Amino acid sequence: MTQITVLIFVLLVVGLFFLFNLSAFDITEELINSVSNNKQDIRSLINEASNVKKKGPLKGLRHLILDTRSILKVTGRESMFSKICAFSTGLLVVGVTVGLWVQNGFLSFVLGFGMALIPFWYIKISEHTYKKELNDELETSLSVITTSYTRSENIIKAVQENLYHIKPPVAQVFQNFITDVKYISPSTTDALLRMSRKIDNSVFKEWCYALIACQDNRNLKHTLSPIVRKLSDVRGVTGDLALKMYDPLKEMLIMSGLVISFPLLLYVANIEWFNILVGTLIGKCTLAVLAVLVFIAINAGIRLTKPIEYKR
Repeated sequence: MTQITVLIFVLLVVGLFFLFNLSAFDITEELINSVSNNKQDIRSLINEASNVKKKGPLKGLRHLILDTRSILKVTGRESMFSKICAFSTGLLVVGVTVGLWVQNGFLSFVLGFGMALIPFWYIKISEHTYKKELNDELETSLSVITTSYTRSENIIKAVQENLYHIKPPVAQVFQNFITDVKYISPSTTDALLRMSRKIDNSVFKEWCYALIACQDNRNLKHTLSPIVRKLSDVRGVTGDLALKMYDPLKEMLIMSGLVISFPLLLYVANIEWFNILVGTLIGKCTLAVLAVLVFIAINAGIRLTKPIEYKR
């Protein structure tokens, strides 16, 4: 009977989409936009200015969605946001269906909400790899450009000499800089200032500001190499602490695995206790609470796992 109910639910959802000619991509993105919309009243703005922080699941969800969109934009994959949202909706339906399948309405709600966050967590984790690759490429690119600029004292010539040796995603930034100077504005200072906003990296911004200062005083060119060496320090620290960076995530996975295996172990140890766990109201609530704890642990582990960056 349960299988028939779940099948009817799935067919009903699919039928509504066809009946009203709805698109999962459009509906999901509209829902995500409504949640992530950052409209604030005067009280909220005053509290934010006064450093009064209100914590809540909706605010955390909005921040996660906004972070995901920002990461996709920075990595040049902004067009994937609609697909991420649609995939999230699909996992939500899967979670709800699994909960209905085991006749646990509480678990159905928790699984639906938790599994819908999986695509956003994946993008959040992928940011770590992107930033590591960005730091490595920035170190190489800024090093060769600084060497050429120290010799020629011409930043445009220095970038052009090394442009074909620079790899994405840094290459496009310097290519836009050359295009900006040649065809949009002849002011090198303005072009450097605009370029500094293209990459969210404190060392890169400092390097650009030092270059701007060098346009008025060429003797300041010797300050560029120490700035680039900061990226080398970040690479060295990252190499030394590569495994420790993921300790929170690793511990979270171990603990979550133990929690998830609890019902299975109970089934092997004592079938009567297992039936009480999955068949009574208290047991169903217990399973839902365990699922909530697992998803909270996953979110905390991902939030604590951050790439190493140089901060001034």
